[in-house]
Amino acid sequence: MKAIYMNDLDGKSYVVESEQGKTTLEFLQSLVDGLIECVSLDHHTDLWVNEEGLFRGDFQLNTKASRLAGYGYNLVGPAVMTGQKDGATVEVGSEYLRQTLVSNPSVYTVEDIREIRNAQLDELRGVAR
Repeated sequence: MKAIYMNDLDGKSYVVESEQGKTTLEFLQSLVDGLIECVSLDHHTDLWVNEEGLFRGDFQLNTKASRLAGYGYNLVGPAVMTGQKDGATVEVGSEYLRQTLVSNPSVYTVEDIREIRNAQLDELRGVAR
């Protein structure tokens, strides 16, 4: 399954593919670094965030995710966009994938995303790698 990861630290979006053998829950929780909460964008698209994001010091306001969620939402931390069909979480729609791949043509793994985020956090903290 492919989803779109929206990074709160650099504002970029990344297409991420789940690993074989991982459940959707494991995939989403690993990307948002904890328990998940769903924000429904429309009948076919969901946005997933860390349900404790407001309490995390290493999370920042995710302006892209907040803008997509609409008025009244100030989402913090990474967000993941997926599709939704008949109450089940499915791969995000092809138009969202196409738009994201235009600006960032690679498809990432969860491990790639963790490495990117950890490097960005180290940079913010002034830690040399």
